[in-house]
This record gives sequence, C-alpha cells and structure tokens, in this order.
Amino acid sequence: MFRTLSFILISQVLTSFAYAGEIDTKKLFLKPVMNDFRAVEDSLCFENNGFMESAGRNPYLKILASVADKEGSCQGMVAVASAVKTKVTFRPERPKMSPSKIKTQVRRSVYLHKNNCSAKVFIDGYSNLRELCEANQDNEFTLRRRSLQYNLSLAIKEILPESRTFFLEGQLEDKAKSSKHILKELQSFYNDLLKGEYPLMLVRTHVTLVTGMSVERDLEGHVSRVTLHHYDPNIIMSSQNDIYDRSYDFSKDGKSIDGQLIWNISPRSTKIGCLFK
Repeated sequence: MFRTLSFILISQVLTSFAYAGEIDTKKLFLKPVMNDFRAVEDSLCFENNGFMESAGRNPYLKILASVADKEGSCQGMVAVASAVKTKVTFRPERPKMSPSKIKTQVRRSVYLHKNNCSAKVFIDGYSNLRELCEANQDNEFTLRRRSLQYNLSLAIKEILPESRTFFLEGQLEDKAKSSKHILKELQSFYNDLLKGEYPLMLVRTHVTLVTGMSVERDLEGHVSRVTLHHYDPNIIMSSQNDIYDRSYDFSKDGKSIDGQLIWNISPRSTKIGCLFK
C-alpha cells in the first residue's frame, strides 16, 4: 500500500511538472480592444516617400530626407500619427492657429509622446490630423519634417536595442523561442491598447500603428487566433477598410503560435523628460 501511495504521489508530481510550462490560453486576452482610430481622419495625408521637397535648405533634414526617400520613414510617420492622436486635443471651433504655432504644438506633442508624458497640447481651427495635414503646404511640411526626425530617433532608441533578436539571423528560428517571443509581444500590444495607446509594430523592415486587437476562441474557450488591426503609412487611407489585419494562430497550450515575427517599439520612458516639457 505504501508503494502504491508513493507511486500515486510521484505520478501527481510528475504530472504537475509536465503541465507547469503550459499556458492557459483561456486566460489570455480576455476582451477584444478596438481603440478609436478613424482611418480617414487620424492618418497622415501623404505617402511614405517624396520627403526631399519638404527638407528645405536644412542640411540635416536633407540627409534624413535622402535616406527616407530610399528606405522610407515608416516609424516616424506612424509615431507622429500616434503622438497627435494621443497628445493633441483639436478645437475646430476656435480661430485657426498660425503655421508657426502649429509647428510648435506638433513638436511638443512628439516630445510628450517620446517621453510617455500624460500632458496634452491644443491645436485650434482644425478637427483632426488629416484635415490639418491637408490644410496647406506648411502644415504638411511640418508633419513630414517631424516624421523624418522621429524616424531617426526611433531607429536609434527603440529599434537598435532589439538587435539581439531583430538584426541577428537565426536568433528566433527555433519554433519554441519564436512562439514565446510572439506571445510576449502580443501581450505587450494588448496592454498598451488597454491603456488607450496606439503602439508601434515593427515587422521586418517596416513599422505600422496598431489600433486594436480581436480574439477568436474555440468551443472550450482557448485562444485560437489573435488579429492585430493596424494603420500602414505606405498608403493614404480613403476608408475604414484601409486598416490592415495581421493574424496569429494558437495551439491550445499556447506553446505554438504561427505568424510573422513582430516587435513593439513604442517609446518607453522613465518620464524624467516630462519635467522639462
């Protein structure tokens, strides 16, 4: 009897170890989250090219524009859109601000976004980013220039630190490592979205703006598919249908996730910079 009891206890211990590493996908992403992103209002009015004209005589901007016209300025564009969406309050009922004042407010919104500050700024005379962008050439150039500058900042501060997994080939070729990485990033996007933010998603040479997440489950409640909805700066949005989808298929235990590798490169800050806004 003692041997039988010992065998039962040992079996229970081994069983607990066998399942200790499994993920209960029933507890993941408990609710879909779709943040308020109106595609034809909250996106920029220009495509991810043609930056040289907006650089003017500034040699620094000319260098950035030259690189952007060859490689794109995707992370800068979506970061500016995210900054304006989260840090700007539009007041269309008021007289229009001057181009110089708008330039200042856009710069401040990007600064607040970079440092993850809670403060906001106002832009008067316009209803949304698209209207502001299309209003006159000065406004479009302001947004293009700020996109160029933010593009470089994100490349250095947010993308470069991911070099261990992003730049070095083979680091995530193992299926288990890849799935673990994807789950970690999906959870990061989910947490940001729940806070009302618009995280930046890096997908091999391109960056988009995540606007929401939807979840599909099987009959037992396990996650079967997660879909990220995102704004792609390579197109000028003409309808809500221009929002793109990126999906990930889950195994029941969450150990196997099929889909392309992604990274959350949203600016993270200690908020010390907020003291100097």
